[in-house]
Amino acid sequence: MAALLPDGTIILGGGFNQFGDVGCENPHLRLFYPPYLNNVAERPVLKLDGKWHSNKPLKFFAGQKNAKLYFTGATSLDKSKGVALLAPQAFTHSYGQNQRYVKMKNIKQTTHATGTEVTFDIPAIPIILAGQYHLFLISNDGVPSVAKHTVITRPIQKDTVVVKRRNDRTKLTNTEIVLIALIGVICTCFFCFGVVFSYSKVQMRRRENSKNLVDNDKNNSDERQWNMNPARESVLNKVVVQKS
Repeated sequence: MAALLPDGTIILGGGFNQFGDVGCENPHLRLFYPPYLNNVAERPVLKLDGKWHSNKPLKFFAGQKNAKLYFTGATSLDKSKGVALLAPQAFTHSYGQNQRYVKMKNIKQTTHATGTEVTFDIPAIPIILAGQYHLFLISNDGVPSVAKHTVITRPIQKDTVVVKRRNDRTKLTNTEIVLIALIGVICTCFFCFGVVFSYSKVQMRRRENSKNLVDNDKNNSDERQWNMNPARESVLNKVVVQKS
C-alpha cells in the first residue's frame, strides 16, 4: 500500500519481504520524501483569514462558484491543477477504496501586498461527491502545500425556508410546506368526522336502549313463562287461587 499524507510525504507498508511474509503479515511501514519537498521556499502556505479557523475544516458546496482562498510562499500556483481535492486514503488488501482526486476549475490568481488570492470553481456532482477531503495548493514547480481538512456538502437550494428550533436548522422547500399543511387539514377533517360519527352512534344506541325499556314495561308479566320445578310451581298456583 502507498498513501499520500497531508504533509506531502508518502507512507509505504505491507507487501512481501525477504522472509516471505505476505502483505497483511508484514507490519513494516516506511516514509518516502519526494524530491518536491526539498524546495521548501516554493511551497504554498495557506493563509486563513477571519472567515476560516485553523482548527476547523474549510467548507464548500458542490458546484460553488468563485470560492476564494489566500496563500503565501509560492509565487504562483499551477494554472490547471493549482487547487485540488484528494479524498482521505482507506486501504484493505493492497487496494485503495477511497481513491478520488478532483482538480478545481477556472483557477484565477490576484497578487496583493499581504499574499496571493486564488479563486476557483468547485465541480458539480457527480464529478465531485459530498464528503471529507484534503485540499492541496500546488505551485508552478509542482510543490504541494500542507493539506487542509475540507468538507464538501451538497448544493444549496434557493427556494428553501429555514425553520429554527433550538440550535438546529431544518430546511423545507415551499412544496414540502404546502404538502405538510394539506396533510394537516386532511387529518383534522378525518378527526372531526370520526368524532361526529362516534357521537351519532352513541345517540342511536341510547335511543334503541330507551325504546327497548318502554317495550318491556308494556309487556304483561303474567304472560312470561317461568322455568321452575313442579313443586314450586304448584305452591305459586295455590297462592294465586287463594288471592282470586
